[in-house]
Amino acid sequence: MNKVWIYKREGRPGWWVGWYEKGRRKSKVLPTKALAEHFQHIKYTQLNQDVFIGCIRVPWDDLVELYKSHKTAKGLEPSSLYQSLHTLDLFAEKVKKVASTEFTINVVEQFIQIRLKEVKPYTVAKDIAYLRAFVNWAAEQNFMSPFKIERIKTPEPPVVLVESEVIQKTLQSLKNEPTYFVRLILALSTGLRRGDIDSLKVSDVNLKECYVHSSSQKTRKVMPRRPIPEAVVPTLEQYIKELPKEQIELFVDTFRRKKWLRLLKRAKVKEFTFQQIRKTFASTLTHKGASKAAVQQLTEHSDQRVLDKHYLNVDSMLAKTVNLLPMDEWLQP
Repeated sequence: MNKVWIYKREGRPGWWVGWYEKGRRKSKVLPTKALAEHFQHIKYTQLNQDVFIGCIRVPWDDLVELYKSHKTAKGLEPSSLYQSLHTLDLFAEKVKKVASTEFTINVVEQFIQIRLKEVKPYTVAKDIAYLRAFVNWAAEQNFMSPFKIERIKTPEPPVVLVESEVIQKTLQSLKNEPTYFVRLILALSTGLRRGDIDSLKVSDVNLKECYVHSSSQKTRKVMPRRPIPEAVVPTLEQYIKELPKEQIELFVDTFRRKKWLRLLKRAKVKEFTFQQIRKTFASTLTHKGASKAAVQQLTEHSDQRVLDKHYLNVDSMLAKTVNLLPMDEWLQP
């Protein structure tokens, strides 16, 4: 029988659980002794599966807490963790709290049917993705028998881009709002997410060599030399020149969505988001002949399919493609 023990570490918070697995010593820290004892029981059962046959029954609240600890330890983004846990909370609310051994395809399908009556299929597809990850983790831990949750078919949302005329009118109107003007300039010229633009420091901008040092808050990817077009250098140079000498952050204010909407209304243009600007950046580069590999790197997507599905306006690309046909020649009498 494999042993699992609980202990405290001097000068370290929490309760530790230790065990040997495949000849190597391992440990895990939990915030309370009760959770440590619970985890000790689960790990003990896992390590002695040749004696204890079948899946380990874990109550719903404990199961969710263990899943949260697992995802936190893996470094999952707080926003993604929140969405994942929100789906599990919805499941408990719409169906019921079930123990791990009672979490089956039948109760999942019941939840999906309820959600389809309340929200759009695209939202339900997100719930399914989070449940799939939850089931895969629980099955690996031997908390439940593995089963497959089928994806539902959802209509592909069109890629909405911002028209050139709207961009021009907005930039003209924002000249008296330098921080919002520069934010939009950087979004158009780098494809960065708005949050990543707001996190830039003055020292991140190198105008002599035309690049910015960017760090993605979402993907944790860093691009030390993200290129910027030479055409925007004078604008950025003038903006930085007028900043206080002790200024560290690139922007002296905080982005306010309500103010952004007021500015768009003042410019007399249709409302658009910085995410749409990001899509416009990617789609425009592709239409101008840039390689998809380069655009993929600039948008920091590891999967080419994400770029094709969510960022590229395929309709206009298809129209441009069919216009290459020599129809004039063929139609000549």
